[in-house]
Amino acid sequence: MRYSERRSRLRKKIKESNSNSKAYPVIRFCGALTIVFIILRMLGIIAWNLWWIFAPLWIPVGLAIVILALTVVIVMGLDFMRKTREKNKQKNRKVLVNNVSS
Repeated sequence: MRYSERRSRLRKKIKESNSNSKAYPVIRFCGALTIVFIILRMLGIIAWNLWWIFAPLWIPVGLAIVILALTVVIVMGLDFMRKTREKNKQKNRKVLVNNVSS
């Protein structure tokens, strides 16, 4: 294998790895921010509680859980409304049929 072929393959691998690393920018930012907070705490620059130092890790998870819970509640509410509409339509049809036949 020639040097130029190896070099082009290596460039392709680097491009692929760079494109894949952009998939989770929030995780990288939050992880870096957590490391900065830990270093600042170890140097004595900040005197925060550990909950706040690790907040960049748990706040996005908490927000994701809240968004998921709200989505589930909304979907369940819409499904409940659809079912009650169907039941009401069936009741109205029965009433109409009874009124017409009597």
